[in-house]
Amino acid sequence: MKFEDAVVFTMRYEVGPWFTLDADTRAGLCSTSAQMRKTGYVNNPADPGGETKFGIAKNANPNVDIKSLTWDSAKALYKKKYWDPLCLDQVQPKVAILIFDCSVNHGPVQAAKFLQGIVGATEDGQVGPKTLQMVGAMAESDIVTRVLDRRRRFFKYLVLNKPLQIVFLKGWLARCDDLEMYLK
Repeated sequence: MKFEDAVVFTMRYEVGPWFTLDADTRAGLCSTSAQMRKTGYVNNPADPGGETKFGIAKNANPNVDIKSLTWDSAKALYKKKYWDPLCLDQVQPKVAILIFDCSVNHGPVQAAKFLQGIVGATEDGQVGPKTLQMVGAMAESDIVTRVLDRRRRFFKYLVLNKPLQIVFLKGWLARCDDLEMYLK
């Protein structure tokens, strides 16, 4: 159930608040503007990610037929690329949901480093037995609070180094705030 909760929460930001799991969305239908909105389907030539649906971008997934992507296929891709490499089935539920969202937003290596830095593991970007042991030894609420704080600092650091990114800061911080409320 942790993965299902995590992926549905993350869709609030990858697709938008209009994301719903109705029959059209599950089938990945995107022939009408309403269906495109619910699946997050876009194909804007100015978008560096390229064609995108359910937050899955063509440029990062060149072998995926984005337009035909179903909800189940998108979930399988999220599990394979952003959940499983971080061994999230083996950590506390709230930590799993938080780190999954970090993984989708920042990439799995950065998400692993966030977690490793908080629990005192070597920040190599690979979650293994030592990291998992250290995660298990720390209180779930402490990990969540500290990862969210680190993530907020990370966003602010991005803006300091790339001032034009400030237009995204409010949304990034709102994502952290929403996730914090969701996990309470």
